Parts: sequence; structure tokens; C-alpha cells
Amino acid sequence: MYDFDTLPNRRGMSALKWDVADNELPMWVADMDFKVCPDIEEALLKRASVGAFGYFDVPDAWYDAYIGWWKERHGFSLSRDGLIFTTGAVPAISSMVRKLTTPAEKVLLMTPVYNIFFNSILNNGRVVLECPLSYEVSQAGPAEVSGAGPAEVSGAGPAGYGTLASEDDARAQLRRHPQPQLRHDPQPDNAATYGYYSIDWGELEQKLSDPQCTLLIFCNPHNPIGRIWSKEELARIGELCDKHHVTVISDELHCDLTDPGYSYVPFASVNETNARISITCMAPSKTFNLAGMQSAAVYVTDSVLHHKVWRGLNTDEVAEPNAFACESTIAAYTHGAAYLDEMRQYIYDNKAMVEEYINKELPDIRMVSEHHATYLLWMDMCAYIDAGPAGVGVSQAGPAEVSGAGPAGYGTLASEDDARAQLRRHPQPQLRHDPQDDAQTQLRRHPQAQLRHDPQDDAQAQLRRHPQAGILNAHELQKYIRRTTGLYLSDGCIYGGNGDHFLRMNIATSHENVKDGLNRLKTALDNL
Repeated sequence: MYDFDTLPNRRGMSALKWDVADNELPMWVADMDFKVCPDIEEALLKRASVGAFGYFDVPDAWYDAYIGWWKERHGFSLSRDGLIFTTGAVPAISSMVRKLTTPAEKVLLMTPVYNIFFNSILNNGRVVLECPLSYEVSQAGPAEVSGAGPAEVSGAGPAGYGTLASEDDARAQLRRHPQPQLRHDPQPDNAATYGYYSIDWGELEQKLSDPQCTLLIFCNPHNPIGRIWSKEELARIGELCDKHHVTVISDELHCDLTDPGYSYVPFASVNETNARISITCMAPSKTFNLAGMQSAAVYVTDSVLHHKVWRGLNTDEVAEPNAFACESTIAAYTHGAAYLDEMRQYIYDNKAMVEEYINKELPDIRMVSEHHATYLLWMDMCAYIDAGPAGVGVSQAGPAEVSGAGPAGYGTLASEDDARAQLRRHPQPQLRHDPQDDAQTQLRRHPQAQLRHDPQDDAQAQLRRHPQAGILNAHELQKYIRRTTGLYLSDGCIYGGNGDHFLRMNIATSHENVKDGLNRLKTALDNL
């Protein structure tokens, strides 16, 4: 019914995503390329035809649209009194950071996570407290990227992470990994590997117990890893936050963009505790690509917390709609269901295409399992990122492998430290060096020092065979891919956690563009 293959031309119209060179293909920022839902376009044209654009209030139909959509799509009954209009999730989050915390207090993030959260914290004089998600790697098949909907539950664990130990059983596994898993046959030695993220509960409680930590900004579903958090996980987060008096801001803007057959669990719907301690950010901006409409909502049920948030949003003047904000939301949530469901299937088909292509043509890229939400693919590129001087970065093999000593006395990393941790603390790659020496000067004198080679081999020959030796993290890799092929991806360094060796790809575009992007990616990586 809807045409997702024919895209509007947004070049030359100040569109952030498409403000690029003519030869470039942007697949970075979370902005879809599809033409808007016709019902939304019709509603906006009707409003524009009035020819008057003064002040507007929030109509009852706006509240009814949110309440009806969440009840129908997510089985969650919102109260009218809990909803507050705001011009956007990010302005609201920044406002709440100011209202609910004091300068120099810590705000917790479960990283890697949406990079703008860092801005909302740091720009307001607060301190980012990272709780990195645990990351494991397994040689197994994806959680599922074929057919439609969730696959059969098996005893294999998350995404085929091996068989159950004798002291474990399938029911216990499902409690820990409640999202349905695929049944896998044993994988051959050359099977693709997949990454899997989970919460380190011990570290999370340790961070939450810090008396200076009073706020958690949470992402549900999680951007950029695409994880749908289970009801049990959400309940445990709520329990720990309540125990340590930490308020939760749950950003749920990607909640409708799930794979066919999958749905998310609203944080506030889990139990009374979660509802009492949380503020939920919701909007049609990601679901229907309406970021330019500046229309969102926050949902707060606790009366004291609601009053604080409401006062903050009004004090910061981010609680009044423009001429089109409410009309676009009403149309989306009242008439957009069929459009959304077709679009979800189209994006899912793109995901399957990417999965198949990478497994066949670029098997060194590691995809993330249990990616059942968002149109943003999180790709582990560690195979293409070199160790670099002094072991900074991630090395896989070959002459660029980290050796026991860095160039010209750069020293080795301490046993309790590793290169990835260094990059998290110092996102711009730095070189460990003697106090009397400058890293750039050293590299000029010893440009090949980062390469291990046989005595019979010379550095120049090695560099000809391994030119990627200078790529130290995802930022450098992203720049290289864009410079050589015009493919514009997001680099993972900005998301914290272990993002320094990840790239993020936006596949909310035509099948043709996805194929083009994959071919450009292969060209760039084949030439490393």
C-alpha cells in the first residue's frame, strides 16, 4: 500500500542528514529517508491552508492520541494528568537534569548509549558516571534475521551462545534472556561471530550506591545496540534505583520501531515502583520521522515528581506547541498504524539484507545479536582497527599486532589497564610516552614503530600490505570510509562504553540505498 522505495529528494534544502557532497551517501543520523505517512501530510496541509500561524494550545485530541496509541500498541493505560507536552525529548531531558540534580552531581549512563545524553549532562555542569554494559562474543548465528517475527525458543541461550551447562536449565536461561531465541544447529569453525550485550548488575548497583549519583538516564529500547529490555530487567533496574534513591528518565522514543513480532515493555508499566520513580520520554519523532515538528511528551505519575518536571519545562520555555506540533502527533497516533507496520517490515527486510551480505562478503564485521529494535545497526569493526602505537586500540592479528614494547620507549600498558579502557577515558587516541618526549615528535622519528615484523622484513613492505595500521579507533575508520567511498556512517566513539571499535549504520532508507551502502563499505574495507 505504501511506497518505501521512492524517496523524496532532500538535498539542497538544509536537511541535516543530506547536507553532504553529491557523491556521498548519508547513513548516519537517526533520520529516516521515507516519505511521511500520507495522513500526517494531509493534516499538516489542512492546518497550513488556514493561513494563520499564531499561538496554539495543547488540545484534548493530543492527550487522547497518546492514551489511545499506548493502550492499543503497548497495552499500557496512560493517565491524562500524567502527560506533559514538550518541544522535544532532548530539551526535556536537559531541563530535567537541571531541575532534578545539582551542579557537580553524577548522572548515570549505561554505555554505549545515545551520545546526546552526554551533552545534556556535561553542558549543565553535571558529571557523567558510566556503567558500561557487559559485552560477550560467540561464534553462533544471529538471534534471527529471516522469516517474520520471533523464532522458536531453544535451550541454546542468547543467540546461540552455546548449550546449557548441566547445572542450568532452559527456564533459568529464559529468565535471564527473556527475548525469544533461535534454535541453532552446531556452527562450523568458520561461522560468523556475534556480540551480545547484558547488564553487569554488580557494577550497576555499585554505581547507583554512589551518594553523588541521583539520576539515571535510561534508553528503552536501547540506542545504539537495538536491545529490547525485558520486564524482569526493567523491574530489577527499578528496584535498585529505588533502593539507592535514584530517579530514572526513560527515553522510549524508539519504542515503536521493533521487528515484526516483537514489542517493547514501557518502564513505567512494570510495577508501582517503576512508575513512581520514573519519567518517560515519548514522541512520534522517531516512529514517524517528525523530529522537525518539535513535538514530544513526558509522562510522570508521581505527583511531587510531576510538579518538579512540569515547573522545569515551563521555566525553560519548552512546554508550548508550534502551529504544527500537535496536529502531526494526532494524525500519526490516530491514523498511522498501518503505515508503521508496513514500514517496520520494510526495515526488517533491510536488516535481513545487511545480515546476509555481511556474513557472505564481510565476515570480519561482527553484528550484535538480540537487535530487535531501531533501524540503527551496531557493527563491531574491531577486525579493521589496528593496535597502533603502544597498543592503543584493538588488534586482531598480523604485523600490526601489539608487541611487548611500544615505539621508542612508549612503555607497556599496566596489567590492570587495557587499550580499550584508555580509549574510553581519552576518546581522542593518545600515545603513552616519556615525560621528556612529545608523541608526535616520536612518531615522526619512528613512524613504523607500531608494527611488529620479522628481521628479514622491512616496515615499508609491511605498510604496503597492511595500510590500515594507522586506524586507531572507529572515528578514524569512519573518516577513512567516508573519504574513500562517500559512505557516511556514525562512529561509535561518541557513545561511550566499548563504542570505540563500532560503527552505526542507519538502514531506514530504500533497498537500493542499503545495497549501495553495503557495496561502498566493502570497497573501503577491501582496500585497507
